[in-house]
Amino acid sequence: MKRFFLCLALGAGLLSCSESLTTRTSAGLAGTYDVALAGRYLFVTSSDRNELRVLDLEGSPRDFVRAPNPLEALSIPVLDRPSNLTRDMVYAVESLQHNDGTVFARRVVQDAGAPLVYARSFGSRQISVITADDPSLFKERQRLVGKGLITAFAARGPVHTRIQRQTVDSNGNVTGYEVPDGGDVIDPARSSSVLYYAEQSGLNAKLYRLDMAHPDAPVALDLALAGSTVTALLVLPPALDQPGQESLVIATHSTTGSGGETFRVEVNNTQVSRGVTYAFGAPVRALATHTLAETSPTDWFECSFDPEKRDTSGTPVPPDPLVTGQYVFGILDEGACGDQQSCSGVLAVDSVTGAHALDPSGLPMLPISVGTALPTGLTLAEGVDVNMPCQLKNEPTRTVPIVRRPLVGIVPASNGAITLFDAVRMRQFDLDPLGAGVTYTLVNSAGTTLTTDVPELTISVQEGVTRTDTYRLLYELGLPGLSSVARSEVPCPSGIPQGTCLELSADTSQVELGDVVVLRNTAGTCKLTVDSTTREIDFKVLGKVASADGKTILSVETINPAALPAECQEMSSLVVRAKGTRPFVITSDSKGYLGRMGEGDTFEMAGTYYSHPVSVLDPAPKDIVIKTTRGVARGDQYIINASSHYLPYIFTPDVTSTTAGLATYRLPGAVVYSRVGGTDLAYIAYPSADGILQVSLETITDNAANTTGLVPFE
Repeated sequence: MKRFFLCLALGAGLLSCSESLTTRTSAGLAGTYDVALAGRYLFVTSSDRNELRVLDLEGSPRDFVRAPNPLEALSIPVLDRPSNLTRDMVYAVESLQHNDGTVFARRVVQDAGAPLVYARSFGSRQISVITADDPSLFKERQRLVGKGLITAFAARGPVHTRIQRQTVDSNGNVTGYEVPDGGDVIDPARSSSVLYYAEQSGLNAKLYRLDMAHPDAPVALDLALAGSTVTALLVLPPALDQPGQESLVIATHSTTGSGGETFRVEVNNTQVSRGVTYAFGAPVRALATHTLAETSPTDWFECSFDPEKRDTSGTPVPPDPLVTGQYVFGILDEGACGDQQSCSGVLAVDSVTGAHALDPSGLPMLPISVGTALPTGLTLAEGVDVNMPCQLKNEPTRTVPIVRRPLVGIVPASNGAITLFDAVRMRQFDLDPLGAGVTYTLVNSAGTTLTTDVPELTISVQEGVTRTDTYRLLYELGLPGLSSVARSEVPCPSGIPQGTCLELSADTSQVELGDVVVLRNTAGTCKLTVDSTTREIDFKVLGKVASADGKTILSVETINPAALPAECQEMSSLVVRAKGTRPFVITSDSKGYLGRMGEGDTFEMAGTYYSHPVSVLDPAPKDIVIKTTRGVARGDQYIINASSHYLPYIFTPDVTSTTAGLATYRLPGAVVYSRVGGTDLAYIAYPSADGILQVSLETITDNAANTTGLVPFE
């Protein structure tokens, strides 16, 4: 189900043809910026050639639709440099009937087919309208020319009314549903396709509605969009009992600042009424919704990462179904924030109330993040079978390799990774069954582990807060930037204890009274051996003052050269070591210097949730808490390995393989989902490869570079 597209501007050097060895079908694609799924047909831009190509997903073998000359793939000429596609969203209002014809429920479902596909180009005033439901008629049927630049579009196809009648066996047991003869018709009140599009003129936007039954008569909707650019549009499913009304979601960005909003409007022919504002908390650059999402209890496996849900008999049951269009998903606009990570990722809101969607903790969901990369596409796949290691919660020794999920979000990203997330529970799949954990060892300066049966540190970590990192507690370590500095003795200024004064240009903000200076050279530090015991010669820091030229003067215990061993006489450098009341220096491999601790002190690092556990504390607990119980020897260090045991579902194509032919499949873009012949497939556009990558969700391996389950089409 195609929902949106983010164009990726690539240099010509990235748009080279693949030199892969993988067997593929060739259509000569050039500029694969977007894809749109219309039933069995996948439309793709070939922007450099001002055309669309069409892949027949049910062809055998799977192939591009052929031109009248079957040796060539069909080319559909469209507007110049098509960059964005959308299709008619086709919905059906279904009446569920008992076998005797009595209605017991009504619902809305989304159909995969689409009578029309639409194409636009960045910076263009045009929209191409393409016939999409009959391969013999695949062509541009209309070129719409607007008054301003087209910035967003969305469409709704004819609405079906359908009867789904129960079928029963000879014993009266329900075996399924079937559509009786004449049970699927087009609603006369919504029998034609309707296109919505936004135009930009100067600082203001204007929204238009075009009923394709009257293709030359677009109507401007009476909706104030001053000072805004429309970044995305989404047509919601039809209301069950309001045949003349349509619901539309509009995402905007301010043309004069970094703000923006996303809101719902109700459209009745040309009349518009504004509804709720959606609580995304930031501007949105792309929108998506979903069809009916439910899983039969017979198809459900409760994995270790699933929140527990049981029926009255204690049997695991799937989450409650989501009705079609219950949630609207949006990709936050990173350009609206100075700090990209503060408004990046995918969020969901309730389509009726506009409220921020909740995750199983009962709190507003956290953004589905792709790290420092940017999401480049989004689709929602319903009832999909995914290859994921499902360790059963009620049978921990059993793992099911392929499990059905009611609704899965698929998010390609600019770093080449593709993320799958749980779009029912509004959270990442966490494939590691373990919770946050920590281990530590004590090693000496030579790297030898010092074993002890007595716990020397007290450490606490928190699920969903603690991040994987290595922390080091170093005893009497040379302070950051002060492990080897030039020795420069100067007269002591007044106002500080008199001893030997040393002038340092390095940052001395971490130096405290009671720390020590040790002389050194390239061979090592100044040491003294007494009774077979060797130790460094320390000079305690007595005072610290800034000098007139911006440097720092440290006053230390008097350094008497005559009292030094001969090998220390000419040492021209020094190291400032932590000592005194806070001899431990704390660093982390990812964050660097963190601070200092004394014996018996507690170090706490502020934390934020990246994943909500079932029980959540407010405010969030600390990332890590470390308490020392005693000192050790100079140069000893505690190495603390904290692990989040947080493993989202991420995968990539193997671009390093010399045989897979995927070397150029580095930068994914738009994505759609389709179930073809009982197999769940994603199709991802790759501008970097001038191709489309078919991904078998039942075959790929999580957190790995994949070569199997991937088929490129170029």
